[in-house]
Amino acid sequence: MKKLWHLAARFFTSLSSEPPSAETEAWVAEHLLPGEQALWDRMSNQDRRHSALVGRRFATMDPSASRQLVAGALLHDVGKLECGLGTFS
Repeated sequence: MKKLWHLAARFFTSLSSEPPSAETEAWVAEHLLPGEQALWDRMSNQDRRHSALVGRRFATMDPSASRQLVAGALLHDVGKLECGLGTFS
């Protein structure tokens, strides 16, 4: 049931194409190297908002997490750039 809630919440928040806030973008930039940032910037607004949420949750759950681990959380959906998966796939 928890997974179903997660998928439903992600679907409805993905309907907005609003970009992440400037504050969110700044937080992300603190955790990504330039090449990683370039990949993150190519992601859709929906995926960037989602990945920032995941990255922040991860960093909150493990405040001692390395920059690399936080970057991994932020880039967990980057494969969508190549396979073309979107909101309805």
